Amino acid sequence: MKRSQAVLVTGATYGIGRAILEKFSKEGRRVIAVARSRDKLKDLVQDIRSRGGEADYICADLSDPTAVKRSMKSLLNRLAPLDTVILNAGNSNNMAFENTTDKLRREEFDLNYFSPALIIEILLPHLLNQKNPHIISIGSLTGFVPFPGNSNYASSKAALYHLMRNLMIELKDENIHLGIVIPGLVMTQLSEGMGGIIPALTSEEVAESTYECYQDESFSVIPGLTNNLTYLFDRLFPELFSNIIKIFGPSFIPSFPVRKTKENQKKQKRKVKPEVKTKNQMKLRTKKARA
Repeated sequence: MKRSQAVLVTGATYGIGRAILEKFSKEGRRVIAVARSRDKLKDLVQDIRSRGGEADYICADLSDPTAVKRSMKSLLNRLAPLDTVILNAGNSNNMAFENTTDKLRREEFDLNYFSPALIIEILLPHLLNQKNPHIISIGSLTGFVPFPGNSNYASSKAALYHLMRNLMIELKDENIHLGIVIPGLVMTQLSEGMGGIIPALTSEEVAESTYECYQDESFSVIPGLTNNLTYLFDRLFPELFSNIIKIFGPSFIPSFPVRKTKENQKKQKRKVKPEVKTKNQMKLRTKKARA
């Protein structure tokens, strides 16, 4: 029996990835989940199969290039054909730049940028041989607008966006759709405890936008009216937008770092009153010292 074309979803065991996997499965597509936890993958696949869906999984740590190469080759050998790849796996350290290290910054880029690039490199020859292939990345609005307190994450998402945009142009003569979904804040385990004036999206809303990107073969989709207005305002008035963030950042940006300047630190030191010792305390200390 000929196997149907599959949809590959990375970071598929929770949040946005799981919602995307569920959405494509409900639409009748065979799905392949990729994540680190074998137990969670088994439960996820079993749940989809129990509802009549077709599902398989690949267990891999996508931050490790050796694991990426091994898992993608195994995928092609065991679970091909596939015509749709959705690159969702990512991570954020939620740290101000001053608190990060070179090691942490590289680890974040490994998963958010280098891993998707490597997956595309490995799977592209296979995809180009399919009838109607798709590669869709899950980006972030932070790849365009200021995101103080998470600048490295924002930089990795900007790199991912430009990778997809350049590939779309480089592969213009090929029969392949390249797209990117650009959500703002989404309430997942990654963003737990965050909040701000701008309303957060749900994983299901991002999944719907991803399916819209797939169906319409759009290059970019920004879910939510507020996120679209934010993107547009930043494109039209970048300097003004940056100045607004400087002033109102803690209200808009969930990870905005409240940083103490040297001047403020000096003022705080001046406000600290010196300890005033009574005569009795002085006598008591003298006695203890003599003892």
